Amino acid sequence: MFSVVVLVLQDIGRVTGIVEAWRKAGASGATILDATGAQACLDRLSRDDCPLLPSLDEIMSGGEALGKLMFTVVPAELVEGLMEATQRITGDLAGPNNGIMFSINLDRVVGVPSRRPGVE
Repeated sequence: MFSVVVLVLQDIGRVTGIVEAWRKAGASGATILDATGAQACLDRLSRDDCPLLPSLDEIMSGGEALGKLMFTVVPAELVEGLMEATQRITGDLAGPNNGIMFSINLDRVVGVPSRRPGVE
């Protein structure tokens, strides 16, 4: 069985280290997207210089990326190792404004190798 591991990360300076740790833990790759939380969008809407009817793009684009959404699909037995490797870099994710990480079991996956060559 496969799982998707999802990390929403506040500290974007840790992305490279996390990708390296995920690869060492057996992930064959990862996808990384810019992320903006709902509170950041609401904060932008409350500004005085915000247009009366802003577009979603205007709300979401605030210049710099506020965070990253990272995910990878791995064999389910690798999930715990990825989570542990991540928290060695991020610290305890239970802390405020640190991020959130979760996994979801997947019924069917096409296009993902079950193991990366050279990884035990």
